[in-house]
Amino acid sequence: MNNGLRLLETLAGQGRPATLASLAQELDLPRSHVHRLLQSWKAVGYVQQVEGKRYAIDLGPLVLSNSLLASHPIRLAALPILQEASNRTGDDWILCASHGDRIITLAGAYVGRPLHAGVIPGHRMDPTRTATGRCRLAFDPTFEELHPRALDLQELEEIRDRGFAKKIPGDILGFAAPLGEGVPAYFIGTSGSRESMEARGERSIVADLLQQRHRLNHVIQGDVP
Repeated sequence: MNNGLRLLETLAGQGRPATLASLAQELDLPRSHVHRLLQSWKAVGYVQQVEGKRYAIDLGPLVLSNSLLASHPIRLAALPILQEASNRTGDDWILCASHGDRIITLAGAYVGRPLHAGVIPGHRMDPTRTATGRCRLAFDPTFEELHPRALDLQELEEIRDRGFAKKIPGDILGFAAPLGEGVPAYFIGTSGSRESMEARGERSIVADLLQQRHRLNHVIQGDVP
């Protein structure tokens, strides 16, 4: 079971079809064993054979992941809060969760403009590139093992001191804060165009962010106001 799941994760992270030989090498498993795993997943629609002797993820995991996301209790409870915040501010709001060495988007409420990949539910993000990811790195004591050269220690300390992270460079500005106590498993974030976010001002954005964090903390604790 463990090797089968590792195989699916490896295929999902490839971004393009992979050969049996490359998969066996990356997983450090015999080719014959990897071939049996591929055929088993292929039989249930989780893996497809393409381009002759190459393999790729099929639609099975997508169907399963969509079902799991759609019924996730924290996601369901958070959606009205995120939607209200988005309607009021005119910016995107997302709920993310830790997932291995990445951040995964659980839920989001978006305004009427083209979406970037990071706000699509189920998307796994590199934590070094987003405000929610920077929160993960700052508040997770294992961050050095996950991404040893991700951010400098001073920046991480500043994030912990102020209780939120921000990602300023580029056309999209983002702010995020951790949820819960101790090492956080969930994060709330908001992002928007530089023009709209600068018009609101950082003080207003952060006040809104911390208010929604307070509301979502009640959700996580099972005490939805």
